[in-house]
Amino acid sequence: MRLLTKRTLIICIMALVLVSLKMATVCFATQAEDQCNVELSTVEEQEVPCAICKLAVETEEPVDETPVETRYAAIAESISQKEKGLMAMVVYHESRGEPHDGQRAVAEVVLNRTLSEKFPDTVEKVIYQKYNNTYQFVCAPALTTAPIKEPDALANCFDVVDEVLAETEYAVPAHYYFFSTGSTKKADHIKIGHHTFR
Repeated sequence: MRLLTKRTLIICIMALVLVSLKMATVCFATQAEDQCNVELSTVEEQEVPCAICKLAVETEEPVDETPVETRYAAIAESISQKEKGLMAMVVYHESRGEPHDGQRAVAEVVLNRTLSEKFPDTVEKVIYQKYNNTYQFVCAPALTTAPIKEPDALANCFDVVDEVLAETEYAVPAHYYFFSTGSTKKADHIKIGHHTFR
């Protein structure tokens, strides 16, 4: 019986050693795989972003810093504060209750006329121009003497003038020189608020 027990004990020890060796091999293989994954992920983390950054730098398009030429750039460079004030008064008296685009369109009509050979060549002359002894802008005779009932609206009109002088998107085309509250039979027109622009 003792012999059987010794033999059993030796077999058990050998089995334990074999199991331990097997476990050690599995652990070693797992550690090696983990180490490999760590090394790979470290390489990926270091090299891939660098490669992406390098590619982004190589393919980055140059930014065009040329200033955009606006329709009214020439006027914006030469307009006086007095003329800006007169334009703001025209916008105020003609369109203070109109939508923002309607106010912009009124200012654009003044500037479109100033740029056209069909009209005077300064903002002030355009505003005070007469045709058949009648002012082109109804508000012109009392432009600077009529009472200002809405000072905030007038302040906004000064902002509209500055905005229009610098804008690159326009409320009306460059060939629109007229606006009125009446209707028109002309096909080429835009209605903004209560005004028809053509």
